[in-house]
Amino acid sequence: MLSIQEVCVAFASHLGSSVQVRGRIISVRQMRKSVFADLSSNGFKLQCRFEPNSDFIPHNGDLVEVAGNCIYTKSGESTIDVSSATVIGKWSAEVDYKKVSEGKNGQLSAFLPEARGQFHFSQAVRNHIRHFLTSEEYFEVQTPILGRNYNGGKSFPVASFYLNNRIGFNRTTMEDRMQALVAMGYERVFQIGSVFRSDKELTFLEGYEAYTDWEEGKQRIKLMLSYVVKKLIEEGIGDSNNASDNIVFCNWLELDFSAGVCELTKLASEEVLTAGKGVAELIRLAGLVKNGDTSPETVADELANAVAERTGVPTIINGFPIWSSPLYAVCKRDDCKLVRSRMYIPGQKGGFEIGIQENDYDNFVRRMAEQRKVWNLADGDERIGDSDLAKTLSGGLPPIFGFGLNPDRIVKIWRQNSSIDPYQVN
Repeated sequence: MLSIQEVCVAFASHLGSSVQVRGRIISVRQMRKSVFADLSSNGFKLQCRFEPNSDFIPHNGDLVEVAGNCIYTKSGESTIDVSSATVIGKWSAEVDYKKVSEGKNGQLSAFLPEARGQFHFSQAVRNHIRHFLTSEEYFEVQTPILGRNYNGGKSFPVASFYLNNRIGFNRTTMEDRMQALVAMGYERVFQIGSVFRSDKELTFLEGYEAYTDWEEGKQRIKLMLSYVVKKLIEEGIGDSNNASDNIVFCNWLELDFSAGVCELTKLASEEVLTAGKGVAELIRLAGLVKNGDTSPETVADELANAVAERTGVPTIINGFPIWSSPLYAVCKRDDCKLVRSRMYIPGQKGGFEIGIQENDYDNFVRRMAEQRKVWNLADGDERIGDSDLAKTLSGGLPPIFGFGLNPDRIVKIWRQNSSIDPYQVN
């Protein structure tokens, strides 16, 4: 049994001999003396010729196994002259195979050529990220997906059950165990895995580096994105354009959060930085955030995204207000701001998170309690319980630069109208 790729690449060497291949029928053409069908597998396509009066009738979408001689048609097209064929997987979906490209029917969208491209694209992104970080002496780790306590902030707790017994919470963040590893002495760690807070974001990258300041860490992420995008262009997976060139050459526009938001909202700088929940409410009333039940952190993120979108170039928003998150350390030069940035690429509708993590236990617990009050959580809400991250902080953490991003979003540098979920091709 040969693959369609093997036959296509060396077809001349198989000419006149019998081969056996398997693939999916993606098109059928009825002629007077023959029936032709294209078989596809792993991105390669090969034409097959069937006798019109044979017992086998090819149908679009069926997975088949065929055997026959390799020939050239009168038009010179590489073809298998089929002597035997067997259906090994019947296309029984209600939607016709040809209409999948029009309907985008959930998981069936994975059959589209665009989906194949996104899977290969995402794999290349992850491989290049790994290569860059390991070359920078980062240690790749895997941490438990299940935890006893919920550690995901405002996002809805996702519990797992086995035999009707709840066995824990699926992680919506990786930070608690990863920061514990940093405290153990693994000073540069990263992880690529799943987090459970969206049905679209399949993969997440999170990393931490001890004893690294904000500017140095920011430069490292710029270089990582530059390396990845440059490699994708060299491999012909992505094309060179204005956005990709800016990233390759580390041309990022940097803006202060309060200045950018003041321009967008017409609020005074002092209001933005000190009013806390009051500013969030003003922003909601102004219609700048669609969801009326979002957390202050989400309000800040969406505002920063709106500011970055107005620039039209890769943008870093620096210095978020302290009410936006208890997870980041407070700037020593300005106690109203956090040592936190978001990196935005036009068309992303989302950013890459970077900043210095809070490592003072008392500050973290106090600010987390304040944020939970803002969320108006009921006394029995599971998001109020003990935090594993707080326990990690209580053991003493060094200053830590952290970053988090969805690597699949890098696809959107080129395909801004595509979903980051390869099963949902727009």
